[in-house]
Amino acid sequence: MLHQVRPNSVLPDFCHGTLRDIFRGQLIKSKPLFLYLSGDDHTSKHFETQILTMPEIIVLMNDNFVCLGLNATSHDGQSAQRHFQQQIVPAVLIIVKDSQENIFDIRFSIEGANLTDQSGGEFFEFLSQVIKALEEEAKEKRVETSSRQQQQRLEERKTDASSGMAMSSQQRVGDTNHDEDFLMAQRLQEELFSEEQYQLPQVPSQIYQPIDQESSRVVVHDFTNKVSTEQVSSLPKPDMKALANQERDKQLEEKKLRLGDEPESGAEGVVQIVFRKPSGNERIQRRFLKTDLIQKLYDFIDLKTHEDVDKLGFEVNEENKDAEIKYEIVTAPQPQIKKLNNIDTTLEGEGITRSTLLNIKQLQ
Repeated sequence: MLHQVRPNSVLPDFCHGTLRDIFRGQLIKSKPLFLYLSGDDHTSKHFETQILTMPEIIVLMNDNFVCLGLNATSHDGQSAQRHFQQQIVPAVLIIVKDSQENIFDIRFSIEGANLTDQSGGEFFEFLSQVIKALEEEAKEKRVETSSRQQQQRLEERKTDASSGMAMSSQQRVGDTNHDEDFLMAQRLQEELFSEEQYQLPQVPSQIYQPIDQESSRVVVHDFTNKVSTEQVSSLPKPDMKALANQERDKQLEEKKLRLGDEPESGAEGVVQIVFRKPSGNERIQRRFLKTDLIQKLYDFIDLKTHEDVDKLGFEVNEENKDAEIKYEIVTAPQPQIKKLNNIDTTLEGEGITRSTLLNIKQLQ
């Protein structure tokens, strides 16, 4: 049974608990979990005696998190390190439970020397940014839920309206064709059926463009040489799906050439980039050079997504599995979340000069 240890007025409230308590959902309920993996080193001692004792940090932790501390040398601490793939100690992991998928996601982390500074300002800023980000995510979820419910109500009204018009048509079959209400209901029903059942698939304009140009050249050439309309109409129609596949394969080949070979671990200017998949705790990693462009990060993720049968955990449209997956790469909040959207900037230009953990965030 869990119970809180009352602070001696100089430390945050830490719960007694184990790794099993985390997975049973006994710790993560209304608040995110603040998991502190401690060591026996100087950094851990400094963090516990100089940073965690700051009154403003105690208030932030007690008000916004359920706090649990595990020693990295203990059985539970070692299990937590393996499960959450956390190699550096000390470390603070902010863990949130996804109630729909029943998984525990490390949303934010800070580790090693980043935990400590002379004034404790960096850690305070980290907690502030985490709390702000979590509040924004909660707000987005509420808006999304409200929008989904509103859309569902609109669909229900639309269905009711369609059913009502169909019943009205059946009841008035025997009436005169000049009845204006009957004709209007019939016309609305036909328009609704036409819109919902016979919409042409939307094909990107860049796929159409070269085909239109080619068709124009053929027609102009044939017209100049006085070729008959029958000959022009008999030209074979292009296979749109095949052309789309060819374009996709061409783009993937360009990404491979642009990405190049992975640098050797001992090469000058090498940084290890670890990517957290959008689905949760799984990670992939690769070495890059500090002088590489951000574009290479996206090339790497695109190629991995194409090769992986599970699409790296991205949510995929089952009706169109070849549809483009939209995402962005963001940094962990150290001290704040940063979107890496400028693909023409180098890693060093974005402040990435050492091993770094990045998050892959899927866009709707």
